Amino acid sequence: MKLVGNDIYLRFLEESDAVAKLQLNLRNRTFFETYLTTRGEEFYTIEYQINSIKSSMEKMEQDREYVFGYF
Repeated sequence: MKLVGNDIYLRFLEESDAVAKLQLNLRNRTFFETYLTTRGEEFYTIEYQINSIKSSMEKMEQDREYVFGYF
């Protein structure tokens, strides 16, 4: 699924998005942790991000969770 606007589009995350997801979380770590629970160091690894995306994809197949990326 892909929703397209003038300057942005949404789509389900894919394993190939793991590096960008990790970079986003690293860049914004201080800001995010102000509003979210503190995450362990393992959250800030590529392995964690890949597994997180894989888990979301499995849940999507079961109609339990839908995780989108804004691009």
